[in-house]
Amino acid sequence: MRLDIPSTWKYHKITKKLGTSDPLKTGKVKDLWAAASEFRIEIIGLIMPESGLILDIGSGGVDYNVKKCQRITMDITRGRPTVWGTAERLPFKSETFNLVISTEVIEHVRKPKRMLDEVHRVIKNDGKWLLSTPNIATLANRIALFFLGRFPPDRTLHDNHDVGHLHFWDRKFLLDILSKNGFKVEKSWHKFLQISPKIYISSSFMDKIFKNFLEQNLYLCNKV
Repeated sequence: MRLDIPSTWKYHKITKKLGTSDPLKTGKVKDLWAAASEFRIEIIGLIMPESGLILDIGSGGVDYNVKKCQRITMDITRGRPTVWGTAERLPFKSETFNLVISTEVIEHVRKPKRMLDEVHRVIKNDGKWLLSTPNIATLANRIALFFLGRFPPDRTLHDNHDVGHLHFWDRKFLLDILSKNGFKVEKSWHKFLQISPKIYISSSFMDKIFKNFLEQNLYLCNKV
């Protein structure tokens, strides 16, 4: 089956009516992990406070501009973190951090409810939490489930390696869990629509229309 991508002219004619002229970008699925990583770092830059104390859970040795903030990194397997530890038992006092970052972490945690409680505990009352997780309900996964009766293996986007995902989230389920555990989503970002086994597309138009089908989801949450 062939999936046709709209021509540039047709695409811009559609997006002009919707108030956006963001160009349609295409990429190879094998490069999607790297593209998603760059996207997460871009968002971190947008929400980074000018100063304060930051906790980065599952930092994995990734660096980015923290402005005048003090950054504490924590991991359980990779890099050279400030602290070795698990998200289910954070070794910090309550109401310590202005910002907690945990990108691509919650799907690896054995007991996500404990992680939610711990993040809620260590964030200041006016603090924020930025988290991201892969979306299990992507367009590609829905098609595979419908026609093949199963989701693609987890290693598809990770060089044929099992990366240890213990829990799988879709957008609506995660929003519900956050709401029930003391968090209110202030802003969210969604990106990358896989349209074939080898191709994904991306644009602000796609991000707005197909939120429930996109690969990457990031949420900036307030503590309530």
